[in-house]
Amino acid sequence: GVWRNHALILLDDITEKMRLIEEARSVQRHLANLVEHAHDLIISTDAEGKIISWNPALERTSGYASDHVRGRMLFDLFEESQRDEVIGTLRRLQARNVVSDQELDLKTRGGQRVRIAWSFSPICDEKAHVTACVAIGRDLSERRALEMQLFQSAKLAALGVMAGGIA
Repeated sequence: GVWRNHALILLDDITEKMRLIEEARSVQRHLANLVEHAHDLIISTDAEGKIISWNPALERTSGYASDHVRGRMLFDLFEESQRDEVIGTLRRLQARNVVSDQELDLKTRGGQRVRIAWSFSPICDEKAHVTACVAIGRDLSERRALEMQLFQSAKLAALGVMAGGIA
């Protein structure tokens, strides 16, 4: 027989794929930038509560670098007396519930306790299975200090009114 040489050339225009990849990278950079520069404290964990990452605001507040806590359990960061409460929160997250405004005492590297108001949210995959959790916290120490100043001011004002009444 006669052999004939044939060539089959397939062309695939990857312009659209490359555009989508670059768009995804841009969104990823944007989100990373938000977390990096947020004033709120942000922790991400796996579904069981093992710490994956946390942001610089949490490093400043706690005194712990992200590398130091990665792999530790979330409940290890809080007061021993609050451990069961954190475990309960993790169970609610595994059941796909959001937990808002939960006040817990963060243990710092220096041994101090910082009161934080936390909001916890589950992160689910396309099959609605919880794959991770995110916690966002707001340091309440500044608010508590302002509340004490207001309380002291109110006491002084009441004392002034009483002194005026006596005079």
